[in-house]
Amino acid sequence: MTLTANQLARAKRLNARNISQAEIARTLKVHVNSIRAALTPKNSGRPASCGACEPVRRPTEQMLADAAKRCNAPRSLGAIAFGDPPPGWSALDRRMGQ
Repeated sequence: MTLTANQLARAKRLNARNISQAEIARTLKVHVNSIRAALTPKNSGRPASCGACEPVRRPTEQMLADAAKRCNAPRSLGAIAFGDPPPGWSALDRRMGQ
């Protein structure tokens, strides 16, 4: 539910007086989620560390070659059906190879 202009103005005044959002919701007889949506800045939905401002990282040629090698490795019908990695590419195989 969206707040009316009067409700929004009152919610902002109460919020400025450091009254909790739950108390503001009770005072205005609306759900607390309506208050949160109205009082939360629209650009704060993502945490600062989400990487939205970082440049896009492209895979290296070695990564692309490695992915192509993995895709072209021979696999049995059972491995394809059950999602098993190609031989030598499972975590256990890589661990044993070290």
